Parts: sequence; C-alpha cells; structure tokens
Amino acid sequence: MQDYPEITPSFVTNVKRIVAEAAKFILAERKNFSDDKIEFKRYNDMVSYVDRESEQRLTQGFAALLPDSGFIREEGGDLRPEAAYRWIIDPLDGTTNFIHDMPAYCISVGLQYHGQTILGIVHDVPHGEVFLAIKGKGVWRDDQPIRVSSHSHLGAALLGTGFPHVRNDVMGDYLAAIREFLASCHGIRRFGAAALDLAYVACGRLDGFFEIGLSPWDVAAGALMVQEAGGMISDLQGGSDYLFGKQIVATNAALHPAMLQVIGKHLVE
Repeated sequence: MQDYPEITPSFVTNVKRIVAEAAKFILAERKNFSDDKIEFKRYNDMVSYVDRESEQRLTQGFAALLPDSGFIREEGGDLRPEAAYRWIIDPLDGTTNFIHDMPAYCISVGLQYHGQTILGIVHDVPHGEVFLAIKGKGVWRDDQPIRVSSHSHLGAALLGTGFPHVRNDVMGDYLAAIREFLASCHGIRRFGAAALDLAYVACGRLDGFFEIGLSPWDVAAGALMVQEAGGMISDLQGGSDYLFGKQIVATNAALHPAMLQVIGKHLVE
C-alpha cells in the first residue's frame, strides 16, 4: 500500500474543516433563498450563486492547503490539470433538492494523485453527516468505520438510482431496467444526489446504485468510499470507465453480477 506524505491527520482535519465551513455557508443561505436566484445552465440543470460561492471557498481553501494542486470543478472548470495532485469538486450536489428545500444535498470532494483517487469526503449539509475515505486506510461516517451491506440476493436489496434528465433518448430503456429491478428487489430510492447515494452504499443503507449521465465530481469521492468499504464499482459494462464515462454501478460486491445482468438487458448496447 502506497503512503502519501501529504495525507497526514492534520491535513485530513483541515480538509474536513474547509468543507464544513462551506457547508455552514450553504445551510445559512438556504434560509433566505428565493427562486429569483436560480439560473439554468441547460434544461433541468440549475445553478445559483450558492453553488458558485461554495466552489470558490473550497477552491481557495484547498489551494492554500496544497499549493500548486489542480482542480476539476463543476462550475469553474479545470485548473492546472497537469498537476500531480488534483481536487475534484462538486460544491453542491443536489442543487434541485437545495432549491426546493428538500434535505438531500451535499458537498463532494475527491483528491487524486496522478489520476488515482486517494481521498474522498461527502458532507451531508442538512444532516451534518460526514463520510470520509482514504485509499488503503478505510472509510468512516462521523469518525466511525463503515462497511457495505451483507445482502447477497436482489430479493433482499434496497437500490438507488437517478433519472437521466439530460438523456431522454434512453429514458425508455432506463425505465425498463427500473421496472425489472422493482419486480425483484425490496425497492428503489431516488434521492437526487449521486454522491450521497454512493456514501449510502458504502455504509450499507443502500445495497446497490446505478445511474447514467454523471460527471467526475458526482462520483469521485463516493466511488472511493464504496471500494474502501468492501464494495465494487464499475461502469455499466462491468469495466473501469466510471469516473469520466458518465455511468456507474456501485454495489456491496455480492450483488454486482446480478445488477449488471439486469442492466445489460436494457442499457448496454
């Protein structure tokens, strides 16, 4: 297992602090938020000054903490993409939930070293839960170690997903896959924040999760959490192109073949 000199206990404490400060800002702004502050990047893809300000605070904090590091950001784009260390930031995952005051939104931050994710944090803003993963070291919820569930059959599984609102061309196939899952599992939940879904797989609240149309900042932190918790991550074909491939399947590992089989009938060309 490789050690990363920068990932010290004090470094991790500072990462958590920077994220917590941004979360405090988001929560405070929610109290006075109004619809006239919403902008549309494209159909059904909303953003506000809260997303942008949160991202700016996170960028400034991480740049000071790890000088010369690069960034992949949802709102601000890439910065120093050639850097050895690179932060992948979603400053407010679940913007639609935030706008409607639905308490399912979070900050998601992954840190990569030469393209490999080595640290991930997902901060559930409304509830204050903090999920943290360090590659090769484990994953925690509020400083308590967590593991994926032990369910080995779809019949005992609770799954998560998200609807591909910018991919209407595949909606029929997507709903067909959901219909088959609904006939063979305990149920499906759609929280509207992929980073939270992945954290929930890592701690066993969900047994599996799949979605298409995602971006690196949606999945970087949560994918590491699932892996460190003993789960499995892949793209829809069972390969490794989940970070930039805009699709992901995350499970407790035992359910991975069964989920890929259902997905393969409907969503894999």
